[in-house]
Amino acid sequence: MIIPLQSEYLAMRGLGLLLKTVERIRAKLNRDLEVGGILMTMYNGRTLHAQEVLEEVRGSFGRKVFPMVIKTSVRLKEAPAAGLSILEYAPNHETARAYRALAKELLK
Repeated sequence: MIIPLQSEYLAMRGLGLLLKTVERIRAKLNRDLEVGGILMTMYNGRTLHAQEVLEEVRGSFGRKVFPMVIKTSVRLKEAPAAGLSILEYAPNHETARAYRALAKELLK
């Protein structure tokens, strides 16, 4: 399971609750369920808040946090309005590159 995590404090707090739910599911329904990684999304590196959230999540979860982050972008918001994925809408945009990097990481 990949957990997309918005780069916000409240989302980070909710992550703890989600992980407890995952543990309950693992105990009662699916022993094989594993968190494959945490993907930081909607990241705005110009804000101290987002930087601190990223630092704290990486500090707490280490290698479980994917090295790439999905930055917030207008192109990412425009793509669904055009009925396309970011990979189709703006294939050379840094967000599309980050998603391709994630795919490569998952295929290792």
